[in-house]
Amino acid sequence: MYKCCEKGCEFQIDARCASLTDPIIHDCDPHDHPLFINLTKGECMACKSSTCSSMYLECIECQLFLGLKCATLPTVAHYKHDKHPLTFCCGEEKTTDPQYWCEICETKLDATKWFYTCNSCSVTLHVTCLLGDRVYMKPNHMIRMHKGAESILIVSNSGNSRPVCNGCKRCCVDTMVVKRV
Repeated sequence: MYKCCEKGCEFQIDARCASLTDPIIHDCDPHDHPLFINLTKGECMACKSSTCSSMYLECIECQLFLGLKCATLPTVAHYKHDKHPLTFCCGEEKTTDPQYWCEICETKLDATKWFYTCNSCSVTLHVTCLLGDRVYMKPNHMIRMHKGAESILIVSNSGNSRPVCNGCKRCCVDTMVVKRV
């Protein structure tokens, strides 16, 4: 996290946001138009949500929006049960195969949203199932919320005995959980 050192200035920006150039040409933009950083919100063309990020990239010509979280997803990822690298798929305009299936959560995958796939094995995975909701949070990081508060530890949740959610009664599919220290 970078912070302004001038007295009274509370500006701060993380390394991911600071590394972006304006405008951005994203590989998954169907028209190859420049995307500009904008605080205006719209439906993210990747995840189809209007709440995926606090900052969005916008195509001025097409009125398309891309959440910063989705815009910075890795183009190649690895899944522990597949020896091949997974490639990022930018979704399909129309779903040609209604039987896309996420290998992790074992539910249908909406192919109009972005996902990861293995071209060799035909494995498909939801972005959040593979990377988790907090893509940039790493295990074994200690976070101190504020002075005097308890610290929390980010821990991996990859064991066979994942905790069961009290709300939906399913096993937690998150790859990371927090633990009070």
